[in-house]
Amino acid sequence: MVNMTVPPLVRAMICAYCKSSGKERVSKIEELTEHIPEEEYRPWLNVLLIRLYAQEGLLDSMERLIHEAVHRDVRVVASGVMRSIISRYFRCDSISRLTKFISLAECAGWKLCHALYH
Repeated sequence: MVNMTVPPLVRAMICAYCKSSGKERVSKIEELTEHIPEEEYRPWLNVLLIRLYAQEGLLDSMERLIHEAVHRDVRVVASGVMRSIISRYFRCDSISRLTKFISLAECAGWKLCHALYH
């Protein structure tokens, strides 16, 4: 059992689960995120979780983290993350949600380019 009072170790475990392909990785990650204090917020971890939720098709969780990132002035410039987000909206046939996301991302200074839409 890992001592849950060590946020750097918990973040490393979350990062490892994000890169794994285990069936229960999302539930394990959600359990681990509960043990990270609010003041230990890391933008890179938030972006990693946005991509994970996009890959897993968890639109509501993805959007919750997107709004948190925008609220905290995090700017996403990684085209891989943006591709994951946009492709998830297309796969879920949520074009109205996609247009809202694009407006939000433009205002927040996130990297948007025409190549992402192809």
